Amino acid sequence: MIASLKQKTGRSLEEWQELIRPTSLTKHGQIMKLLKEEHGVSHGYANQIALRAVPSSSAEAPAGNPIDEMYAGPKLDCAQSTMR
Repeated sequence: MIASLKQKTGRSLEEWQELIRPTSLTKHGQIMKLLKEEHGVSHGYANQIALRAVPSSSAEAPAGNPIDEMYAGPKLDCAQSTMR
């Protein structure tokens, strides 16, 4: 979809990002609404643009293994007793 973005929407991904940046919108839904309502971008293309315009939350992800955290504490004792 990104490869055909300019052909289908009239703007490249970089051009869309430049348009979105000054709005200071940070939520996926807000960006999609802007693209669809004010620029007539279809749902699928608006989604792809918004996915790439929203800051990645991976930098905010907690450290550690989520599976280990699921089975920590009392859950660990229960899981170990059923494995015996």
